[in-house]
Amino acid sequence: MSNNFLSKLDLAVRYHESIGEQHMTYHLRNQLNVLRNITEQKKEYLVATYYVPGELLELLDVEVVYMERLAGLAAAWRIFDKPVSRAIAKGFPACSCSYQALFDLLIEEEIIPKPAGFVALSYACNDAWKYCQTAAEKYNVPFYYIDVPKVMGDDQPKHFAKQLEELYQQLKTSFPAKTSMVDVIVASN
Repeated sequence: MSNNFLSKLDLAVRYHESIGEQHMTYHLRNQLNVLRNITEQKKEYLVATYYVPGELLELLDVEVVYMERLAGLAAAWRIFDKPVSRAIAKGFPACSCSYQALFDLLIEEEIIPKPAGFVALSYACNDAWKYCQTAAEKYNVPFYYIDVPKVMGDDQPKHFAKQLEELYQQLKTSFPAKTSMVDVIVASN
């Protein structure tokens, strides 16, 4: 089934390239390369929620799969019939988000391998970070987490920056740095 997913993604890349949609082609090609790296090249990867800053993870020599993106593609291409029912039948909580249910099926059904860890922020979706915490326990991998304060104040940006730095230091112990913060900032701007 992994080949089916990769084939559909490759077809989508070629289609958007043929009609001149550069941004969509770039995005889909990036997803295809990440999937090939983790499925064919067996590179380690982290699962991240949508709100984890990509610039932080870009510093490290590890692939990153944003679960909402991958689950969205799997849903659009109907990789599974009745994915939420299937996930619930396998013990996934019925009250959880369909994105997480579908993503968990991708791992359970070995479409993608088990990740090296999960990274989440408490902002803005409780289901996402709770899924990451539970899945990290289920798959016996690390869970990296930042609790974003819900109250606004002068100290909040400093607190958040400190937590991001701590997260980076934690991740750096498992995944080597591949680029500098300056290079990532220049590329982002």
